[in-house]
Amino acid sequence: MHKAAAAFRSTISPRIAPASDWAKRPPPARPVPANLQGAAAGRLGAAAILPDVKDLPEFMQEAELKRRYGGIGGAEYRKMMAEIERRVAALAVFR
Repeated sequence: MHKAAAAFRSTISPRIAPASDWAKRPPPARPVPANLQGAAAGRLGAAAILPDVKDLPEFMQEAELKRRYGGIGGAEYRKMMAEIERRVAALAVFR
């Protein structure tokens, strides 16, 4: 799981989705970053390997998650996850 997605998911109350539930899910298919070696060697800056997360919600209680996103799996939740995945896919490390 990418850090941005993990950061978003970590804001959700553990009562909604225990870590054991997430561990049972297979990881999404991801291409190996073409520039992974450069990232590991420190030739790429943080912006090349981490998406902007300033505008992402965090520290959300269960009731707020349900109100804003329809809960895990809700339409708005899926939109937010798609946006996070879009940001990750656009990173320089994947080019």
